[in-house]
Amino acid sequence: MSEEITAKLTGARAGGLCFTAMTCIFVIISFIGQTILTAAGCTGVLYYFISSLFSIISMFTVITAVNFARHEKLSLGRYMRKCSPRYAGYSVLFAAGMFLGLGFVNALAARLVISLGGRVNGIELPVESPFALILFLFCYAFLPAIEEEAFFRGLITESLSRAKIVPAAFCSAAAFALYHGSLTQLLYQFIYGVGLFFIAKKSGSALPGAIAHFINNAAVLVFSYVGIEIDLFNPFIIAGGVILLAAFVWLIARDKSDIKTEPAKKNEVSRFFVPFGAIGTAVFVVTMIANALQGAV
Repeated sequence: MSEEITAKLTGARAGGLCFTAMTCIFVIISFIGQTILTAAGCTGVLYYFISSLFSIISMFTVITAVNFARHEKLSLGRYMRKCSPRYAGYSVLFAAGMFLGLGFVNALAARLVISLGGRVNGIELPVESPFALILFLFCYAFLPAIEEEAFFRGLITESLSRAKIVPAAFCSAAAFALYHGSLTQLLYQFIYGVGLFFIAKKSGSALPGAIAHFINNAAVLVFSYVGIEIDLFNPFIIAGGVILLAAFVWLIARDKSDIKTEPAKKNEVSRFFVPFGAIGTAVFVVTMIANALQGAV
């Protein structure tokens, strides 16, 4: 019976269920949390710190529930396994390549949304002191890197182990991109998700992806604090970033580690979305559209 439960918890349908469960918990916690914060008049650093925990709690809750159902220890060790140091190098290369080579994609998407009459609601964190920087590095860089990688490159990727590798990569990346709830970030996060998927599959761990994730988020915060502005439309910067990405693709393609997959099942990815994953997908799609239309006339 225990083996049957474990099998169900690692299938694509279970992955879709976990994605939707995380979504619903996130929506509920966000609604209650935002209501309390607004009523309490909470603003500034404290407001952003508490708000950042909503998604973290949602993913941690689902991962903990899965661990409990599997009769495993309540830890992220299943996903954050030790792996070869070279994958840390791959992740750094990938993070730098994405930031420099494709960082302009978000800006282009924002311009497109605005040109269509939409609105871009970005979060401007008040990184105005060393304390705020350290706090935000913890709650907007470190915690998301660990928890999001454990959830998407760990739990979700594992649930797609019976799917063909490319559809599985796209499915995992799509869930990751939708989770961010932003039309302007959708394409960038999808590409990011694909790269992190292959790092996780090659290394057998979500840990290298967490390194890339942390670098990306931390760079934005540190640059904001020290007042550094990088022209992401500079052709030389883009070219340099693309070269780094090309090097990453070449290295990951030549990596001799076997991608551990089970025998592929037909339509396995569709089982992620039908019937469970479609609910979480719909919630995030509606959220993205609502955010883009907010304030538009």
